[in-house]
Amino acid sequence: MDTKEVFVDFNIPYLLQVEDSLEGEGEPYLIGLDGIPAEIYFKKVPKGSSGISIAGQMIGDRLGNVSETAVRVHFDERLIQEIPEERIEKSPPDSVVYQSGSHNEDYRGFIVESAVAAVNRFLRVYKNVTVSYWMRNLLPYEIFSFKIKEFREDGEQKEVTYEYSNSPFEGFGSLIEEQQDDKIRHALKTEEEVPLDSEMELETINKISLGEYNLAVLNAQRLFEIWVKNTALTLLEQEYSEQRAEELMINDGEYVPMGQTFNYFDHHLDYDFTATDEHDRWRSAYKQIRCEVAHAEYIATNQEANEMYEACQSAQLVIYKEFEEELKGTRLELGERDVPKNSFSEDS
Repeated sequence: MDTKEVFVDFNIPYLLQVEDSLEGEGEPYLIGLDGIPAEIYFKKVPKGSSGISIAGQMIGDRLGNVSETAVRVHFDERLIQEIPEERIEKSPPDSVVYQSGSHNEDYRGFIVESAVAAVNRFLRVYKNVTVSYWMRNLLPYEIFSFKIKEFREDGEQKEVTYEYSNSPFEGFGSLIEEQQDDKIRHALKTEEEVPLDSEMELETINKISLGEYNLAVLNAQRLFEIWVKNTALTLLEQEYSEQRAEELMINDGEYVPMGQTFNYFDHHLDYDFTATDEHDRWRSAYKQIRCEVAHAEYIATNQEANEMYEACQSAQLVIYKEFEEELKGTRLELGERDVPKNSFSEDS
């Protein structure tokens, strides 16, 4: 590539209380991103309704309803040199108009991802210093629209609007299935609670998509433990009685440890879960990932969070298949879950 430097402009939904370095006299912030230097410029942008602009901030404004910040990220040739060759090859001609779709694997997608990663590095430090607890990492497809200015070796300048999306576009004509609509109406009418394990599963996936990998690891394990203990309690009630099941599973008001629960599967339900490959996979992820996250100053990666989640899911599924008939009609029955394939983010 003959590009020597690049500027990426976009807005973020937080008001950063720093001097104007985009149009004013403030100093830009210098950031190292895996050894690649970046300069970040900021400018406060007032917003408001009814045609009235509000120049200020409200604590907890996560959506930028009151004010937001314009951002410019500058990279020199050192980032350009890091762009993978396959992403350069996938890039369409400059004459192509960028629209929402699945073009993010080109070199401009790489530049956008790097710019957002640099801003997230700033936000993490800013959040800690200013105790702005409501701020979190941002994802490129949440920001969506970027202006990229490229400066070439021959002096030519190129400016494009780049729209970064993580899924195909669906029009307003798209509707949920009739069966899904029926379930929603029934749950609302009967005041039926959303199952905790379903909520936890979706929240685990959400944490992975947001890049909050430690919380995803802990949530995946908690989801598995709750489901296993409730399943064991239900099966023991069917085998014996509710009283006997509680005597086995609950000791001094607390559930027995997971290892003892697995022993009950073997001794009382004639199923040795510990002899399965799924148990070994879960146990390995538990010891190598979950324990590090829970008990050490360790930050899990995207791969580790996905590994923990998938290990818990496969372990849950193999137990469920063994007792599928017994669990039919109970709240522990696993229905079909069509999780969007692009729910999971990747490390920038």
